[in-house]
Amino acid sequence: MHTFQLKTITLAVFGALILAGCGADSTGKDASGKNAATRLQHAGVITGFGSVFVNGVKYETGRSSVTLDGVASSESTLKVGMVVTLEGDVNDDGVTGTATSIQYADELEGTVSAMNIALDGTGTLTVMGQTVTIDSATVFESDIVSVTAIGNIAVGNIVEVSGYSAGSGSILATRVEVKKAIKEPGDEIELKGVIAGLDTTAKTFMLGALMVHYGDAKVEHTPANGLYVQVKSTTTPSADNMLTASKVEVEGDGDTSMDGETGAEFELEGIVTSIVSSTEFVLNGQHVLVDPGKTEFEHGSATDIILNAKLEVEGTLNADGKLVADEIEFRIAGKVGFEGFLESVDVTAGTVTLRGKTIKVNNLTVMIDKRDENGVIPEHFFDLTDLIAGQRIQVKAYADAGGALIATLLKRENGTVPR
Repeated sequence: MHTFQLKTITLAVFGALILAGCGADSTGKDASGKNAATRLQHAGVITGFGSVFVNGVKYETGRSSVTLDGVASSESTLKVGMVVTLEGDVNDDGVTGTATSIQYADELEGTVSAMNIALDGTGTLTVMGQTVTIDSATVFESDIVSVTAIGNIAVGNIVEVSGYSAGSGSILATRVEVKKAIKEPGDEIELKGVIAGLDTTAKTFMLGALMVHYGDAKVEHTPANGLYVQVKSTTTPSADNMLTASKVEVEGDGDTSMDGETGAEFELEGIVTSIVSSTEFVLNGQHVLVDPGKTEFEHGSATDIILNAKLEVEGTLNADGKLVADEIEFRIAGKVGFEGFLESVDVTAGTVTLRGKTIKVNNLTVMIDKRDENGVIPEHFFDLTDLIAGQRIQVKAYADAGGALIATLLKRENGTVPR
């Protein structure tokens, strides 16, 4: 296992920071004089391993439990791009910690009914009545040999999607994985969303553009408009976009907002799904308040808070369950692409040189190893120490205010410099 990694999170859904009070005094130190750790619980995107990197923090995972869709698993089954819920302690340095549990559950797994993908791999998929948006940060993987890129996805393919959603039928995908070429009898599909258009007589409700019939399903809670649920089925949606559910379960507390006591500190990262006023907006279903005299901004200002803006909020929950923002940081998309043979790598400086350009790899760079030729197994614990001059890589980056190139994605691909 590597001991060095330059990487971190692309997006984070929500998280609570709670000071661990075990023996800590007012200076933040425990009885031994060491800095007290901060208890952390949040959901975030995995962007690298060695152990697990989430939201800029390297979590040691030797003693942590891992579950996938409620089933006990191991760290080796986790993948870059997955949105996970992690509990653990963050050390005083703010960049290392120890995870006690990591849980993953997909946002959607089902059949593709339509695609609108551009040549650059961005666009949308329609999956069981849900619109899945693919952007430059979306991680793609396929278990089907013939599907080598998002643009190769076909109608009928079964895909698993991890990402951000307010439950209204639109998902910004952080990861898309093609699981099967076509659904087979008995295969279970599933999706999450907020119930709308409930018809208790017909036993139907809407999740996005999908109508769900729950009359013969095992229902955990009486359906109600506004209730956040997970629907499972072993059938395929009909031609008129109706799904016969086998099970309807309440997700969390039945809503998409964060759970916590008044005064709890949270981190929330994702996309703006609604604008309420000049001082209030909704991020992944969570209401956020901007305090003009207090809220600090990075890479933008209050006027840049628009629908679908990607940003991170740090703040405190008030008595109404709204997040009062202390800081809002806008995420910058990598709009400049480079692909070719790596000229050099400087692990100490955290840079790579490609096509004569020096590119900085920072704590928001997604690191992926995609080599698969000649029996090569991609590195699960992939970082700059694994790169060698002459290897083929792909980088997406942006130029900061000073003109320096900052990588948002670094992907090692098949191929080396021809000899």
